[in-house]
Amino acid sequence: MRSSRSSYDEGMARLLHLLVLCFVLLSCGGASEEADIPWTSYPIEGTVVQLNSTDQVAIIDHGPIGDWMGAMQMGFPVRDAAEFAKLSEGAKIKGTVQAKGHMEYHLEGIEVVADEAPEGLPE
Repeated sequence: MRSSRSSYDEGMARLLHLLVLCFVLLSCGGASEEADIPWTSYPIEGTVVQLNSTDQVAIIDHGPIGDWMGAMQMGFPVRDAAEFAKLSEGAKIKGTVQAKGHMEYHLEGIEVVADEAPEGLPE
């Protein structure tokens, strides 16, 4: 005759295995859906607020980006080092955001349209 404790442990072990299996199956399904999302190009205009040269990320204060993103300040990775080198804090820019869903994106085709002079200095 089994003890009630042993029966409880077996039930919990089965439940744990089932939960792990569900997690694995859901994880695999999500990955394949994300891989099917195509890259989309969106024009962007904004002002460089801050630069992180270690990670090559530019924080841009931008207007709405098509139907992809509302106006806000956010960081954009810049893959090309020569493009990142064009940027300076306060610069007004135009460019293209390449986005694959909302989790994978970067900035390219950067054009500096105006550099703001530091405060107190004439332009």
